[in-house]
Amino acid sequence: MNTYKTSGIALKSLKLGEADKIITFLTTGGKISAVAKGIRRTSSKFGGRLEPGNDLDLVLAHGRALDTVTQVDMKKARPWLRSDLAKLDVVYAILELADKLSPEAAEGDRLLELTAAALDRLEVESRLPLLLLAFDMKALAVTGFFPNLNACVACGARAGLDRVGAAEGGVICDKCFRGQPAQKLGKEAKELVRQLLVVRLVNLDSVMTHSGIINEVRRIIWSHLRYHVQAEFRTRMEDGTSGR
Repeated sequence: MNTYKTSGIALKSLKLGEADKIITFLTTGGKISAVAKGIRRTSSKFGGRLEPGNDLDLVLAHGRALDTVTQVDMKKARPWLRSDLAKLDVVYAILELADKLSPEAAEGDRLLELTAAALDRLEVESRLPLLLLAFDMKALAVTGFFPNLNACVACGARAGLDRVGAAEGGVICDKCFRGQPAQKLGKEAKELVRQLLVVRLVNLDSVMTHSGIINEVRRIIWSHLRYHVQAEFRTRMEDGTSGR
């Protein structure tokens, strides 16, 4: 049997046949989908180790269409991920975005590290909307999808940058604005964006803000994300908040 080793986080699962599942992992080598045979039987050798959000060491066997999970060792379990429904909604929102932003076989180290950090932060974080916003922004940044907020996308000007156009991919200065769909980006919102891009998630306590500013930034980021990452999201409301 031709096997290989990798490590990563289980993102999602899909039932296959009567007893199997297809598990999607975000690994150090990118995104991988593999069959876990017999996992839905009570006697399964995998137990609950392949639950989404767990850090795993994996041994996979190459297959024609899909690889097969042959061995799983738990690196880190995160029991707090399922401690309440609000956290669980955020967990699935984080994992779904990681899935959408990680194409098959792409290098996944930075996104994997970020996803793990966000799941770890859920153990102590009470400001769940802020954590989810921070993850969304950082995930867009590490995968190259983050909007250009430093200079006008049309002329390069660095003044009068109070509007963000999703279609344009960033800020539009006053001179270039022609009434196209855009959202206002206020001074406090700009500061929150700056802070969330530089702060480590383990230090999220240092970010002081309030729900109105979080909502303002979230609307801008989510509008941009939905325009440029064209995918169906099942874990989010229309405004980008977690929930189904």
